[in-house]
Amino acid sequence: MHNDDCYCATVNILDDKTHQNIGSPKLNKNDTKRLPYGDGKPLEVTGACELQLETKDKYGVHKFYVVKGGHGALIGYPTASQLGLVKFIQSISIQAPKLRYPDVFRDEIGKYKGGSVKLHIDINVRPVAQRNRKTAFHLRPKVEKEILKLLDQDIIEKIGSTPTPWVSPIVIPPKKNPDEIRLCVDMREANKAIIRERHLLPTVEELIHDLNNASVSGKIDLSAGYHQLELDEPSRYITTFSTHLLFRYKRLNFGISSASEIFQETIRCVIQNVQNAKNISDDIIIYGKSQEEHDQALDDTLQALQRNGLTVNKDKCEFNKNKVTFFGVVFSKEGISPDPKKVQAVKDAEAPTNVPELRSFPGMTNYSSRFIRHYASICEPLRRLTRHNMDWEWNPEQQEVQGRVRRLKGGPNPG
Repeated sequence: MHNDDCYCATVNILDDKTHQNIGSPKLNKNDTKRLPYGDGKPLEVTGACELQLETKDKYGVHKFYVVKGGHGALIGYPTASQLGLVKFIQSISIQAPKLRYPDVFRDEIGKYKGGSVKLHIDINVRPVAQRNRKTAFHLRPKVEKEILKLLDQDIIEKIGSTPTPWVSPIVIPPKKNPDEIRLCVDMREANKAIIRERHLLPTVEELIHDLNNASVSGKIDLSAGYHQLELDEPSRYITTFSTHLLFRYKRLNFGISSASEIFQETIRCVIQNVQNAKNISDDIIIYGKSQEEHDQALDDTLQALQRNGLTVNKDKCEFNKNKVTFFGVVFSKEGISPDPKKVQAVKDAEAPTNVPELRSFPGMTNYSSRFIRHYASICEPLRRLTRHNMDWEWNPEQQEVQGRVRRLKGGPNPG
């Protein structure tokens, strides 16, 4: 049973003594590592065999991993469920993986153990030291509090006698919680000197292909994303920013133009050997055609994160779901469908009153465009208004287009 206090085995185990007692069925070579519950050493797996199990009304052939020692036999959750030995299974809670991988679920920002990351900087671009922008008086205590927090988390550092050819100002975008702020650095000038890396994000089409026929899925959210990657010393000077004092980032920060590519490739490398796991930036989706495949992907992914010193946001993680929302698409065994929240945002959108507002509308509908037949031709009257030398005129033709897009339904389409 999965609950807050225990964690079921995901595979069937047989010790070598029991294997001999039942006639030493033929073993197939298997290099898969198996870990016991807790922080024990990996079990010594000598191979795997297929055994027929039978209850009063059910039977089947199931794989058993044979291990050295006198551990006895253990039937994992997937087999117990198929044989009807477990009548009630509660969904995997966040508590079970948390107990198994406490370092991954600790309440702090991790730091990648695979080495620091480098920014490629064009030295031919002339540095710009911008003046500090004045911060509203009522926000200054909150800015100072946030600076102290970032210093305590080892994300930024004070500038001492280090030369500062680049200085960028800060901006304070609003947050839902009025007691908090989001401190951002306006890196637009500095980004002119940062050479972007070209690592491709997996497309939604690729995810649809990979998740085809997956019946169980989950999602892992990495804490504070980019801040888990440390910047190498020569890369830090270009991240310098000013408040009443000068600071610079020790970790990858969100204003850097190449940050998304660097982070995407780093996390891809961390989980590259995990079957049934894909990442887009700081979100990792795990999936399986069976409960066992899902649980194995979850276990392997958390092992990889723990080895690399990374942490997750436990409040945003989801495990053992029959459907999961990932980058605007709901994946389930029935197929794919648009995220209801994004559908509702389109339906609630007001009619635009100028070209900038109109250009934001396709951005809202982009995630759901695959679910709108003939989307490109439908939206042509809207694109026409954004062309140069076109007078703004929102007429019934454009209103009808927005209405047709708003009528998008959220049911699943086959993957």
